[in-house]
Parts: sequence; C-alpha cells; structure tokens
Amino acid sequence: MPQRLSRENLLFYLKLFPIKFIGNAGEIRFSARSLSLTNGARLQTNTRGRGNAGNVRIQVDNHFRLDSEMANIQDFTGIFTSVGTDGVGKGGDIDIQAGALTVLNGAVLTANTFERGNAGNITIQVRGQAIFDGSNTNYRTNDDRNQVVRSGVFSAVGEGFTDGTIPAIGNGGNIQISANQVELRNGAALGTAVLSNSRGNAGRITITATDHVLVDGRSRRGDASSIESQVNQGAVGNANDIQITADRLTVSNEGILQANMGGDGNAGNIQINSRIVDLLSGGRLLTTTAGSRPAGDINLRVSDHITVSGQNSGLFASTERNATGQGGDINLTTPQLTVSDRAEITASSPTGQAGSLTIAANQISLDRGRLTAEAGVGKGAEITLQELNRLFLQNNSLISARATETATGGNVTVNAPNGFVVAVPEQDSDIIASAEQGRGGNIVISAQGIFNIEQQQSRPQNQTNDIDASSQFSQFGTVTINQPEVDPSRGLVELPAEVVDRATQIARGCISGGDELGRFVATGRGGLPHSPDQPLRHRAIVSPDWVTLDSEAGDSAVEPRSQDERSVDQVNSPENGSDNITENHRMEANGFSRDANGKIALVAQVQSNRAVHVGDPGC
Repeated sequence: MPQRLSRENLLFYLKLFPIKFIGNAGEIRFSARSLSLTNGARLQTNTRGRGNAGNVRIQVDNHFRLDSEMANIQDFTGIFTSVGTDGVGKGGDIDIQAGALTVLNGAVLTANTFERGNAGNITIQVRGQAIFDGSNTNYRTNDDRNQVVRSGVFSAVGEGFTDGTIPAIGNGGNIQISANQVELRNGAALGTAVLSNSRGNAGRITITATDHVLVDGRSRRGDASSIESQVNQGAVGNANDIQITADRLTVSNEGILQANMGGDGNAGNIQINSRIVDLLSGGRLLTTTAGSRPAGDINLRVSDHITVSGQNSGLFASTERNATGQGGDINLTTPQLTVSDRAEITASSPTGQAGSLTIAANQISLDRGRLTAEAGVGKGAEITLQELNRLFLQNNSLISARATETATGGNVTVNAPNGFVVAVPEQDSDIIASAEQGRGGNIVISAQGIFNIEQQQSRPQNQTNDIDASSQFSQFGTVTINQPEVDPSRGLVELPAEVVDRATQIARGCISGGDELGRFVATGRGGLPHSPDQPLRHRAIVSPDWVTLDSEAGDSAVEPRSQDERSVDQVNSPENGSDNITENHRMEANGFSRDANGKIALVAQVQSNRAVHVGDPGC
C-alpha cells in the first residue's frame, strides 16, 4: 500500500524540490446588492510560477464595506492581487463598482509585484461616498512582531517587512478612484511605491470627485492621512503623478499629499484642478528629491480661491539636504489666494538650485504668510506674481527670493499694471531678493499705486515695510518701481495763446441823453445770451419780474409809451442809420441812463455798418 504523506512532510518536500507552476490564475467575481468583508476575511489572487494572476471584480448595488477591526489576527481584511515570490508575470487588476464604499480599521486593497512583473491596476467607481478611515495596530506578523496596517489602497514594487525589504523588478499599478466624495481620515492612505533595491516605476494616482476630496488627520500612532507616490532610497525608477479633479479639495489637520524621489529617477508631480482648495491646520502638498534628479512640480488650477492657513500648512517643492537635484516648480492659477497664520508656499533647495514660484491671481492676501523661493547654490530662484489687481501684506508677511552661501539672490517680479500693492504700516512686511555672499537679486514692481512699503534694507523686527535687494558681503541687486506718470494737462482746457479784447466783441451805438451813464456788468450767464449779438429769449430769463422786449404776435393792445420809450424808438429809427428797424421792432436793452429828473431809462446800442460813438455827429 502506498504510504500517505502528512501535510508537514509534503511541505518539507516542496521546499526541497519546488514545483514551477506555469499558467494564468482565474478571476474572482462578486455581484450583490450589498457586500461586507470583516474580521480578517479576504479575496486574493496571485501567481507564484510563470503566468499572470487573476483579476478581482466586484459589483455591488448599494454598500460595499471592508472592516479589519478584529484584534490579534494575522490575516487582515482586504482584497489582494500580486506577482508572488518566485513569480514571473503580471499581477491581477482590482475593479470595484458600488453605490458606496467604506474601508475601515486597517482593511486594504492592494496590487503588488514581489518578484518579476508588473503589478495590476486598482479601479474604484462609486456613485456616493468612498471613505477610508483609521488603521489597525494589532496585526501580528509571522515572527510575532507588531505591525501597523493603515486603511487604504496600495500598489508597490517590492515587499516590505519591519526589518527590510525584498526587492522586485516591475512597475507598480495605477490607482484610479471616482466618486461623489472621497475621504481619507485618521491615518488612512492611498499610495504607490518602488521599495528599496527594487527597479521600476511607481503607479499613478488619479482621483475624480463631483463634490469634495478630504485628506484629514492622523492615526492614534501618529501616521498622517496621505496620498503618496514615491521611490525609496536605493531604488531605481520614477515616481508618478498625483492628479485630483474635484469641486473642492481640503487637506487638513496634518494631512498630506506628496510625491517623493529618494532613489535614482524622476519625482512625480502633484496636479490639482478644483473650484476651491483649502490647506488648513498643517495640511500640505509636498514634492521632494534626495538624489540628483529634480523634484516634482506642484500645479494648481483653481477657479474660485485657494486658502492656506495655519502653522506648517503650505505647498513645498524642495530638495533634501545634500541632494544635488533641483527643486520643483510651484505654479498656481486662481482668482484669489490667501496665505495666513504662518502658512507658506515655498520652492527651496538648501544646498542646491531651487525651483521657481509662479502665481497668477487677481488678489493675493498675506496675513503672517510667506511666499519664498530660497536657493543655496548657483542662480537664485524666481518669484513671479502676475495678473494682479491687489497685493496686500500685513502682520510680518514675507515675499522672499533669498540666497544662502554663494548663491545669487533670486528675482521677484510683481506685475499689477492696473492694480495696487498695499502694506499695513509698521507691521514689518517685506519684499526681498537678498543674498549672503553672492550678489543681491532684482525686484521689479509694476503697479498703479504702492502704499506703505518703500525701498530700504530689511532688518529683523524693524517694524518697517521694506523692499530690499541687498547682499551682506557682495554687490546689491536692483529695485525697479514702475508706476504710470501723471499728465498734469489731462482734463484741462487749453487756453488761447492771444488775449482777446472784449470791447471789440460788443457793438456800439448812440445812447439817450442824460447826466448820468450806467452800464451792465456780466457776472455770470444767468438769463443773458451766449453772445451780445444773439437775441434774448424769454425762456432763458431766470427772474419772474423780467419781461420780453419782443412783440408778441397777435397783440392788438399797445400800452402808451413813455417819453423814455419813445426816445429808444427815435434812437432805433431809420433816420438814425438803422434801416432794418421798424416802429414795432424792439431790441434788447444793453445799457441804461439817468435823465435830468432822476429817472432811469433803458437804452439799446444800435448795430450798424460803422462804429458810432457818443458825441458822433451822426447821432
């Protein structure tokens, strides 16, 4: 009779003489109204021979829940696909469609490669909320060590342990999540990575939310909620991009988005398209490099406003100390940017070349906020603020393109041709492009008006608002202020070159006799015509006691005229040289006289072809 092998003996022989399996694994499919995986339950496909791992496909009409709350377990809850140890092939994909998704207490979804081959992709499509919350500190490894497992979605090249990693060769999988709302709380994470001594590229992380994306808080052990793409030290490969499209992105309470390059390769970029972005209470966006390659860029296109508030909050494109790679660029486009309460936006490299900081915004408000680009080697970094209507600084705010060591000071350009630069007096807010041993940088400000800040050397806590392009031990840089020149003649009426004698503009004629002469003096237009040769209209007369001198058409009753009135007619008669004036035609009075009896008579000067003066024989 053949002898039966015990399980222990079978495992012993398999270790001595491993069997190389060839072929592809099958798929796992679930379709349900609701589905829960709890207390260490798992769905798993892998390949440990030559072939591809199977896919896992889940379709849930309502709620899909994964929860790894159970204490003292060695198998935590999740969905796993991998290229396992000794495997050569492709890892399986994870595809989830659900009404809502909740991943709690250290439950995970992973697609890894631990040997040779590419990891699978993870795609999650949720109509409502996709929530990742918490971690599990009770997981025990096979060697009875405690390991923290964070709730989330992960794809890695290489296998990590508490005391090191097992390298792999291949590319990590992409993570793609679309939902109405995506939330990471209390240390939960989304991450792609190439672990130490492995070779390959990390996967891309793409999140699309019709409402909001939230990355908030830390776990009880101190792990920050995060979205990360990284290449670890000693690895060779590129980190990948983090792309978020949402109505609103909030990163708060020390939550973080980061793309790190610790090995040999290009760092990933962070790209945000949103209506509103809030980085609050230590919330950060970060790209770094520790090697010879540049750090990634941070690009934000925000249609409403960006708010960065609280100590340690900010956007940082930087290099690690002793790195030789250049820091990344930060590019922001938004109508309104507010940086307050010791928050900052920084493109820096302590020992190398920093990237540039470019902000296109209608309004920038700094309230104890900082915009900096600092370099330690070579040419200084650039800060460009453009499309501005208003730049407002208060409470020790700072715009600085500073250079340390031998680096040249960077340049600061503030372009507000139709706007203003305003600082609150005596609050020590500065715009500087200073240097230590190198030459100072250049500052160019173009604005309609610059208020309460002036060119002078900045000194710590001097309580003045300064524009400073100085150097401690070398040549100063330049400060250029461009403001539109005021044209003094703008809006003024040009006067004639020659003075006109008003007397030549008045027709003269005979006046009635009398002992005393009078005259009219024009002190304003009032009811007078524009010119002496224009007739007086009764509608232009402002006094109700004035009457028109023109005959009304159709008047049949004529009041008897006084001697003085007849004298006017005699002056205006044809015999006195006025051929066009009849008995019934009256002229406006333009003078008066007093007769021998002390009566005042109004007189009119006759227009004629020749000037007639008093005493002329023709009168």
